[in-house]
Amino acid sequence: MKMTSSLGSLFGHLATVLPPMLEEDEVTRSVSRDGLAASLAQLGPLEQGETVLGVVERLFSALALLHARSLAQGEWRFNSFSAWLVARSLLETLATDHHTLVDPGYWNPQPPDTDVEQQRALLKRLENGRIDYHPEKTPGPIRFVYVAWAVIHMGGALPPLREGGQGAGGRAWTFRLPGWAFQIERRAAGGALPSGRA
Repeated sequence: MKMTSSLGSLFGHLATVLPPMLEEDEVTRSVSRDGLAASLAQLGPLEQGETVLGVVERLFSALALLHARSLAQGEWRFNSFSAWLVARSLLETLATDHHTLVDPGYWNPQPPDTDVEQQRALLKRLENGRIDYHPEKTPGPIRFVYVAWAVIHMGGALPPLREGGQGAGGRAWTFRLPGWAFQIERRAAGGALPSGRA
């Protein structure tokens, strides 16, 4: 069994059996989760269909696309026509192998400044939502930052401060001590520390 094609067909089929909606009157309809699972079971192993359905349901719930009370009763019902469109868009993307929602190089280590600002805005929105809407108000951290500082006296005085340039988004750096980013790989290889970098 070719897993990618098999999964793609399940996502694509699920997109066609979502509860229908009309934009004009925002009429919302429901479909039973058991009915969705039975429909997916016609395309492959029951366990695989249940896994796909569970992952999609969790994704849709995280995006607040599904009506919470209906979901608790075993029914899929979308909160709005816009939510239904987002669900269709995601499923159609997942149904196609190698399909992305952004440029394939969007998350490269050194993207353009415009992409960096978009990424920061997206991450900020995701993290603010994750913190604000965590059911127990105790979200775990996604990142740890370890900082170590050392100050060198030269001739009984600190080295002179120097001014930085422009950061991403046009933000000006302030005066700061000269220094550099410590790289574990460089020191492990016995390399020298860069001079004049901050």
